[in-house]
Amino acid sequence: MKKPFINTAHGWSGGDENTVNRTAIELSLEQFKSINDPICLAQIIHHLDFYGIDEAKEVLSDFLIKESRKTQKYNNALRWKNVCDMYRRLRKKEEWSKASHIALSNYMYHDLGIRFTSDTDSKFSETLRKQLKKT
Repeated sequence: MKKPFINTAHGWSGGDENTVNRTAIELSLEQFKSINDPICLAQIIHHLDFYGIDEAKEVLSDFLIKESRKTQKYNNALRWKNVCDMYRRLRKKEEWSKASHIALSNYMYHDLGIRFTSDTDSKFSETLRKQLKKT
């Protein structure tokens, strides 16, 4: 990676429900431009509106992840760092401050579409807990 990425999710606006999606898309697009890895584009897919056809989102994302894993250009440590940063920023918000880890990780997994290859929501939650301890 040529330069550090700055996570702008701290600029949360209470009235704008798309702030997290916009931030995730900006970050993934900047990463794609820097390292030219298709996994970054797969991350963007989960933050787009597919007009109620969520299966299209999953199929397209899984395809890009499968294709990009052949090259292993994208650093999983960096990806987890970004997910942990997002988790911590959400935790600071008043409405999430008292939520359990499982509730917040399920929100990230299901509503924000943050996925890793062959994860279930319970595996994602446990892996996220381990990653939070590391960073």
